[in-house]
Parts: sequence; structure tokens; C-alpha cells
Amino acid sequence: MNYEALPVRQLTRQLRLKKYDLVIHFTQYEATLRNLLRDMIYFRFLVGIPAGWGWQFNRLLWYKKTQANFLIMPNERERLNSILHRNGIQTSVGDRYLFHITAEDRRVVDELLAGLPLSGRPVIALVPGAKRPQNRWPVAHFESLIRHFSGQFDIFLIGGPDDLPQIQTLLHLPHTYSFCGLLSPVQSGLLMQRCLLVLSNDTGPMHLAYAFGAPVVALFSNRDFANRWFPPENGINAVLRSTGVSCAVCLSETCPDNICMKMISPEDVITTINNPLSKITREKTSGLHSV
Repeated sequence: MNYEALPVRQLTRQLRLKKYDLVIHFTQYEATLRNLLRDMIYFRFLVGIPAGWGWQFNRLLWYKKTQANFLIMPNERERLNSILHRNGIQTSVGDRYLFHITAEDRRVVDELLAGLPLSGRPVIALVPGAKRPQNRWPVAHFESLIRHFSGQFDIFLIGGPDDLPQIQTLLHLPHTYSFCGLLSPVQSGLLMQRCLLVLSNDTGPMHLAYAFGAPVVALFSNRDFANRWFPPENGINAVLRSTGVSCAVCLSETCPDNICMKMISPEDVITTINNPLSKITREKTSGLHSV
């Protein structure tokens, strides 16, 4: 149920009609105690669900930078799975994800690809957008990357309609095709599944990429703790994150300079990408990662 656009009264009515017996609360990692109590009261007394578990206060209030330097924070996948494990629900081993993929989803992706003048070469996907501006690698750096790789690969740009204004300078580059705003999340995952590799900012499509089995090179700012949102370590996925930034672990929603991302150079990204590309090229079987 997508409740984002529903008035609270309408949402409450729909939930009450379902007569749920149990609510499992996957608490956001920065949720305040006030929000936790609000949700408990809402589900128990307004919706009328008799049982629930999962509420977890996970917010770090003091000495964030010290903890960032000396502690390894649990990955969010691990943290949310641990809520289930502590309450007797076992999840599948490893990073295995199941999606509701319809024939229509596959048709949309197939028809879009069939309508493009692709060269038949392997494909790299790029995700140049992100909800938070401070998570965005400079578009000029993406342009340098495309110019470097477009002689060997076709380049797919993945994202939502909100990413279109900032990628205009990339659309004229050779062998570059934009799918921004054309696909649903599941369809975007299916498209990335066909790519040799996905280079992505820290944003939703990055998680979709590894969930659909595509190798990922992820670019991270220093606004949050290391490891918390990193893709799974599987010998191919890689993370690039600048270090030595004085304002690290700010957890801010705004940034006046975006220095974290500017410090990641195109040369470093190219070197990082070449390592998994060499391994994938050696190991891939016919048709496994190509369009």
C-alpha cells in the first residue's frame, strides 16, 4: 500500500478494514523517540492492531565523529534483518531479493531497447542523480567518464524524471542513451540487470542494481557513516568515498559545497571500474551480462 499521498484519516480507515493481527515496525535508523511513540500509539489505538514488534531506537546522539572513526556501523540490510531474527523470523542466506516482475515489465524494457540504435557492444549503466544534492557526483565528472568509456561501451543513464534537468549535458555524448523518467523501479532493475556494471551515486537505483544482481561501483559522500548504506561485499562491488573531510558525518540535509563528492576524481573512478570490469569480462558466460 503506497500511503504517501493518502490523508491520515483515509489511511487509518483502510488499515482498520484489513483487521491486521500484527505490525512489524522496520524503524528508520534516524527515527526519534517521539516518532517511535507516535507510531506505537497510531497502530495500537487508532488502527487497532493488537500486537507489534520491531521498534528500535537507533539514533546516535553524541560523539558521532569519534564513533565514525573507531566503530564499524552495521549495514542497514543487516540491521533490519536482525529485527526479524530476534523475533524468530529467518531471512534467506546472502543478499537474495525477490521482486514481483510482470510480463509487462519485461515487454516495456525489451521494446525500449529494440527502438534504440545500439551498437551491440557491452553496456555500462550510470546513475548520475540522487535525492540529496550532497550525494551527487559532479555531472562534469560523469561526462569525463562517458568520454573515456564510450569508445568501448554503450552507456545507459538511469534515474527518475527529476534527474532530467541535470543530465542535459550528457545526452549529446556518443553512444549514450537516457532512460530517466521512462521506467518504473522494477523495470529499471531489469535494465541494469542486463549491464556489465552500474556506476551509481548513493541513491535508490544503486540498491536496485545489486538487488537485481548487477555489479555496482558506488560513489559515497561523507555525510553518513561508512558501511551503513554500502552495497554487499561480493568481490566485485566497490565503493569510492573521499576521506579526510573535516565536516564528515554531518548527517545534514544541505551542503554549501559538496566537497565530499568533488574530491572523488574521474581518474580514481575509472581505475576502480576497470578492476571489476576485467574480472567480469573474464568470468562472464555468453549473454549473461550483455543486452
